[in-house]
Amino acid sequence: MSITVEPLSPIAVDNALGIRSIWTKSITGGKGPGIFAAGGLGSHGWANRQKIIHDFCLAHQRGFVSFANSGMHHTTRDHFFHTDKDKPVPNVVTSFNWERWIDDGVQVFKQKCKGPQIVVVNSFLSEIGIHLASMFPDQVAGLIVIAPAVDPKALIERHFKLRPHDRKRFEEKGYFDYPMAALDPFAATPPNEKASQPYIRITKEEVEKAIAFKPFIQDSGIWVNCPVSILYSEKDPVVLPEGPKGLAKRIISPYDVELHDIDNIGHAAKEEDTNYPAMLHHLERMIAKASRLRL
Repeated sequence: MSITVEPLSPIAVDNALGIRSIWTKSITGGKGPGIFAAGGLGSHGWANRQKIIHDFCLAHQRGFVSFANSGMHHTTRDHFFHTDKDKPVPNVVTSFNWERWIDDGVQVFKQKCKGPQIVVVNSFLSEIGIHLASMFPDQVAGLIVIAPAVDPKALIERHFKLRPHDRKRFEEKGYFDYPMAALDPFAATPPNEKASQPYIRITKEEVEKAIAFKPFIQDSGIWVNCPVSILYSEKDPVVLPEGPKGLAKRIISPYDVELHDIDNIGHAAKEEDTNYPAMLHHLERMIAKASRLRL
């Protein structure tokens, strides 16, 4: 089987949410099911998990698609797949846009993914994976959700507890700035100083949109047509275990919905040193399940 590692390339989108380009990275021509992977809110475009999954797919000649959200901080090619630690990512301020964020994932999936897919998402981006599984029940063959932050109200309160000066700024100015540190999303930033790294401006308006949208997940069952694995840690400093456990109870599927407590997975500092073997183990299990069910 011949695979092609595609160069970074944008897809064009022109809809009610605006004209924009969404940068993508993919492996085509590989065997199925393919893997659709997305990073979290505070990670760079080439987040650790995305790179590990890309390398796994490359080694196993499997299709792969990932992308950088135009609605958040990855607005140009220069901000995507930034791996050179000696060169800082440009210190940009981009407003978090909830509707675009969701739509970017849908548009990339529609344009780039062919045949059955296993969707791997984490943290606040878990929302996209759940949407895709609900919207494309005949194509999403498996869903892996890592440290799902599916309750924005709880996440904001947790953030304010760790960074109380952001609560004051949010209440007084109507926004706070979220640092884009992949390993330590709540790294301390002096209350009256600009972040020393790229960050996202999160406004009250967008938080209210996210909370208003959440009954889709919080108040009713979520029907999907695939196996689901939810990976979380009781020790996660950002997402409390009630979130993943509650999500597992609300997902309705004719297949297995599994909940796994994995030490140090999620938002813990330096997590890449310990949790990737566990993530890839569950990815291999999901590939085997999906292959039996869909291929």
